[in-house]
Parts: sequence; C-alpha cells; structure tokens
Amino acid sequence: MTTTEKKQKLNQLLKSFDWYWQRTEDRRVYQKWSSVNDQIRRLRSELGEDGEYLFAKYHRQQFPDLY
Repeated sequence: MTTTEKKQKLNQLLKSFDWYWQRTEDRRVYQKWSSVNDQIRRLRSELGEDGEYLFAKYHRQQFPDLY
C-alpha cells in the first residue's frame, strides 16, 4: 500500500469512526470498533507525522474542549 493509499484509508476510517465505541454493551459492536481502532493505530504509526496530523484533525472535531 502506498503512502497516499494509507492516508486515504486513515482518512476514511477516521470519518466513520465511533469515538464512543468503548461505552457499548454490545460485544459485536465493541469487537468491530476495537478492530477499526487497531487499524487506525497501525496506520498512524506507519504514517508518522502525517498520521498524527490526520488523527488530531478528527479528534479536535469530536473533542474541541481538549484543545
């Protein structure tokens, strides 16, 4: 996977990410978002600063009070 494809994939995952997935009581939902979270972590790590920038962009939208 090229760097551009990784960025696109990370962007796609972050757009649809359920930021409150850990609060669910449904095991299937928890497992799904846990897997997505692992993918996001892996892509952030592989992309370095670009990955951190994309993550922060979406994280700020969800939790503006933290910034």
